[in-house]
Amino acid sequence: MQTLLTFALTAALLPAGLVASPTCTVESCLTAASVPWLDDTAPDWTVYTSPYNLRLPVAPRLVVPATSVAHIQDAVRCAARHGLKVAPRSGGHGYATNGLGGEDGHVVIQLDRMFGVRLRDDGTAIVNAGSRLGHIATELFAQGGRAISQGLCPSVGMGGHAAHGGFGFSSHTHGLTLDAVIGVTVVLADGSLVHASEKENADLFWALRGAGSSFGIVVEFEVKTFAAPKEVSWFAIASNLAVDEETALAGIKGFQDFVDNDMAPELNLRLSLTNYFGSWDNKLEVLYHGSEADGRAALEPLNDLLKFDWTSERTSVGSGDWMAGVKRWADGLTGPSVNITFPYQQSGALFFATSLMTKKMPEASLEGFVDYWQNQGRQPRAWFVQMDAHGGANSAVAAVPKDATSYVHRDKLWLFQYVILATDAVDREPYGFLDRWIDAITDSMPDSDWGRYANYIDPELGQEDALEQYYGQHLSRLEAIKTKVDPTDLFHFHRASCRSEGRCTRWLREIMKHHRRNVMKRVQSRDFVVVDSGESDCLECGPELVVASLVQASWQCGRFRRDV
Repeated sequence: MQTLLTFALTAALLPAGLVASPTCTVESCLTAASVPWLDDTAPDWTVYTSPYNLRLPVAPRLVVPATSVAHIQDAVRCAARHGLKVAPRSGGHGYATNGLGGEDGHVVIQLDRMFGVRLRDDGTAIVNAGSRLGHIATELFAQGGRAISQGLCPSVGMGGHAAHGGFGFSSHTHGLTLDAVIGVTVVLADGSLVHASEKENADLFWALRGAGSSFGIVVEFEVKTFAAPKEVSWFAIASNLAVDEETALAGIKGFQDFVDNDMAPELNLRLSLTNYFGSWDNKLEVLYHGSEADGRAALEPLNDLLKFDWTSERTSVGSGDWMAGVKRWADGLTGPSVNITFPYQQSGALFFATSLMTKKMPEASLEGFVDYWQNQGRQPRAWFVQMDAHGGANSAVAAVPKDATSYVHRDKLWLFQYVILATDAVDREPYGFLDRWIDAITDSMPDSDWGRYANYIDPELGQEDALEQYYGQHLSRLEAIKTKVDPTDLFHFHRASCRSEGRCTRWLREIMKHHRRNVMKRVQSRDFVVVDSGESDCLECGPELVVASLVQASWQCGRFRRDV
């Protein structure tokens, strides 16, 4: 008999502020507070709610196009009063549509009108959360020849980018975007506005740098900048690595040793593998913080390992000032300008995306990666894989102590991004192609040696897998902080929301931790959401039955409610 675990969530168990008032609506609450809002009757509704991933449309309850901090505070209070979740949207570039809530019914607070960058005399800067990366780079350079480490796509918003990492072609040299953040001004779930730094609200500040979307809406970042290099050089070098499987495996092994031990601090690089319906390409993509000559010298150890073809028409090399490098790697992503501000409407696509972060891979994992790439990877599909050098002996990311922020993956050598085009919104087989590739790597690794990157969020993961793989050993502390600042999960980051701490949650997570290998590969829905009922009983069936079901992978007593 299949047992359904249910947890009674009654009005008596809910905080008073989350019980909807029978006499007014969230719309009337916003109107009374002079907060602008739009619903699905607005003529430009589709402009505000069109997702970047067209496979994942959602229907927000309404959108608040905020132009002031007061708008954000009042919108948060109104949403909380009416039992609605809140989704801040800075740039809207998320793979899982989380900026629109990731599911129907959220109040979306649109931040992109609130952009701006101000460089201060001491080299720090104030960056508004609605600023996009291209605008930030443009303004910091124009105002004083300064920069921060950030991602490559100029349309990405600062709010989400800095919340979960912020990796790009300066990270090996200068760390993640969140490593540049020295203070934030944030709206909390009760609508209050607080400042957080290492000296003020330190726990909150820790959580916001690595899992920020679950804890509040940052309206302003204080960042430390660095002097932009006088010259940078870029390389997109065609590789003949895939000539055969033996050559590919030897090259990847040597590449891993180079990244782990010998990669110069000024090098920022990734191996880019693509297949566009049979059109096969492999390149090493590089931004070197220095001259072209020095960049070539730093890359010399990879010349034979990765079978560079410097004479290929697919190879391109250049150099210039800092903004020339920013524009080079943004080329084709947003159009001729990287200085993107409101209004901006990005185009979308139908795709699946996921990620993988690993420590140095053992030989069996390298063999699994190469075998899958060289065989199944040749099927006529449209996909790309980017294998970024994330850690290593000279990595600024790895140099930061693991517990300094809630970003848990300082010990990971590699950051993989996997993307495959989908033909429709229903067929999940393309995702299976990516998932099997990841399995080919991770089946030979302990769970502690790999995880995933929350800025490439994967909506196909179940809740438990997502939490463990995005936040790892920091999850317990994150949940304790969540309990203090957002106990009702107002800021619900779909599929990866740090939940408030509870005994049912902890008990079930311990079971999953010990039995995931037996269960998850055979449970197709991957859709388990634990709802903590406070003082009510956790289970309708006993622990022994749950454990037995997990071990047998039948999951007879392991299905959770999804309607909250």
